[in-house]
Amino acid sequence: MSLVFKTGVSDQLVEMVYDRLNAHPLYKNMVNKIGRNGVRKQLESQEWTASIFLNELCVAGLWGTDLINLVTRRGYERKWLSPVIFRKFWKMFFRRHDKAKAKPDNGLVIPFLLRIGFRWENNFLVMTRDDLKVKI
Repeated sequence: MSLVFKTGVSDQLVEMVYDRLNAHPLYKNMVNKIGRNGVRKQLESQEWTASIFLNELCVAGLWGTDLINLVTRRGYERKWLSPVIFRKFWKMFFRRHDKAKAKPDNGLVIPFLLRIGFRWENNFLVMTRDDLKVKI
């Protein structure tokens, strides 16, 4: 099992994000309306985009500004997590931003974010580099 962290938008990332959001009741209509090309344009318009590959399969995608968006492939929700990938992502992120914000739409993600150092602030989960509970 070889995990690889990549930045930028790839065809595999677009497909994974499209498929996963298309299966989500909150996003299905919007994703069907804009299609795969619209998903690509949205990802390309972000300040940063990153993906995690397991061998040749895109299993997670992250994008945004200081507000972090995350989509994982169904069945791989936890398989993209590794200390090496975790450190690479946060090094990349904190070079650009002083604070991370997340607004999870899945309650299963909240305990994980709280464990790594996020805290509630104004209806967002937020974290600074000093809050991160793992050295990067």
